[in-house]
Amino acid sequence: MTGLYINAVTYVCLVISVGLIVDFLLHIVLRYVETTRGSKEDRVKQTLETMGASILLGGLSTLLGILPLAFSTSAVMRTIFTGLCAMLVLAISHGLILLPVLLSMVGPLPGSNTSSTTGESVGEMHSSTDSDSDFWESSKCMHSDSVSDLHLKASF
Repeated sequence: MTGLYINAVTYVCLVISVGLIVDFLLHIVLRYVETTRGSKEDRVKQTLETMGASILLGGLSTLLGILPLAFSTSAVMRTIFTGLCAMLVLAISHGLILLPVLLSMVGPLPGSNTSSTTGESVGEMHSSTDSDSDFWESSKCMHSDSVSDLHLKASF
């Protein structure tokens, strides 16, 4: 449709664009899951009221950031602009139109956001700071070399 061929430039552009799409969609899903009051439709409405403007502004600012690429004389830069612009439109439309409709029809019910393996809720999983600190303590370097010793060893 746009006359672009699959090459290294379009592939990199596609990978970056998929990251944007995932980012927009996960913001909506996370806010929907965090909202615990009301029906599915009420939760979607509250999600769009709180996150919809942020996602739209994020998409528009990204569009403004890539807009100068449209005026470039380089074919590579125009390829990047075309790919990012198309995927940006898809990301915004999926995040603000398609996903909210799907969540209002088949989204999880309030209170069903428990983990199936441990039985902990999402909030309880994030509040375990003791296990987090134990992890960081155990992942520290076990060697007795100091930073200056490592620097001296690396320089020889």
